[in-house]
Amino acid sequence: MSDPSMFRSESVVLRLAETPALVLDCGSCVSRAGLAGDDSPRGVLPSVVATPRAGGAGASQQDVHCGEEALEQLKDPHLSPHLSRRQPVQYGHIVEWEHMEALWTHIFHQGLNRDPEEHPLVLLEPALSPTVTREKTAQVMFETFQVPALALVRRPEACLWSAGAGTSGLVVELGGMSCTPAPVWEGYVLSRCVVKSLLSGQELSWYMLRLLTDAGHVITGSPTEQLRLAEDVKERLCRVAPEPLQEKDSNSDQPGCSSTEETEEYPLPDGSIFSVGRERFLCPESIFQPPLRGEEMPGLHEIVHSAIRRCDPDLQPVMSANVLLCGAASLFPGLGDRFQAEMDKLAEVKAGDYKVKVTHIQDPHTAFRGGSRLAASEEFVHRYLTREFYEEYGPSAVVRHFI
Repeated sequence: MSDPSMFRSESVVLRLAETPALVLDCGSCVSRAGLAGDDSPRGVLPSVVATPRAGGAGASQQDVHCGEEALEQLKDPHLSPHLSRRQPVQYGHIVEWEHMEALWTHIFHQGLNRDPEEHPLVLLEPALSPTVTREKTAQVMFETFQVPALALVRRPEACLWSAGAGTSGLVVELGGMSCTPAPVWEGYVLSRCVVKSLLSGQELSWYMLRLLTDAGHVITGSPTEQLRLAEDVKERLCRVAPEPLQEKDSNSDQPGCSSTEETEEYPLPDGSIFSVGRERFLCPESIFQPPLRGEEMPGLHEIVHSAIRRCDPDLQPVMSANVLLCGAASLFPGLGDRFQAEMDKLAEVKAGDYKVKVTHIQDPHTAFRGGSRLAASEEFVHRYLTREFYEEYGPSAVVRHFI
């Protein structure tokens, strides 16, 4: 196997080091973009593409709308019947390549106002990214966008960098459509130890909508509009109780339950107001008790414990001592403390002498910030797959270069 470094002359390394990299973090619900070294993304937009119904796949560039522009088009009562809403990234993985290219084009030229041919590119990817997806990504970036160099960074590694939590630990990123607890050792994701989960911010939003409806609140609009309102209620008003709750406990005086003083008001678009009480706590409670929302699956703390136990015995104390909780759907007040308490209970029963230390990063841009900082580090230049190496080996260069 050829050494990729043979395709990096001193002049190539110098050029990559001097040109700021573009950093893209395209998730299922939100895309973030900026330059290496940015603490916050320069562009944040919905990962949504609107295309004409009659010819979605073959529509011209002028007919395709992305991000906020797509949402505005889809809201228009005159335009929406003729448009299809596309989400090219679902559950963290690219599922519609043509629409993904449209979204990338929008980000490069409208979001960042940069020519991708002039900058190395850093793309964040999920913990478990199939080889075929990585090869297709490289093909699109080198052959369509003509980037000079490409680096693929797994999100768990980026999250650790963002938190300054070293290069080893267990990352629990709760996102809009996915949650995949991932052990990382010396910067490498231990793929066989990753645990997949159905938990996501979207699942919690659907549960909040059901709770509001069951409470007698009338929520009008399309299903998408109803879900968006429930999501807003969830993000504004929800908090995690310090102790486990059950639906039957909602009228008790248990800490965290919905007593009168804990009921909060939510203003509707039409100017009316409704009160939200026990729903504020039951929605995030289902993170630990999925049966509340009708899911027969382990709670998040049990899933994370399972990921730790999948690791080699000598690595389990390392993972337990550095559990990072992050992600845009993990911002509930009280979630970090409750997660720590639940992990401590499991450790006492099942993990022997292992100590669990949870760090909760309440920042929706954790992965982007980590990728940006990593891309700005001096040694990162050696992680790029260069155009020269790609042209020699084609898409299979990804397998040769990236682990």
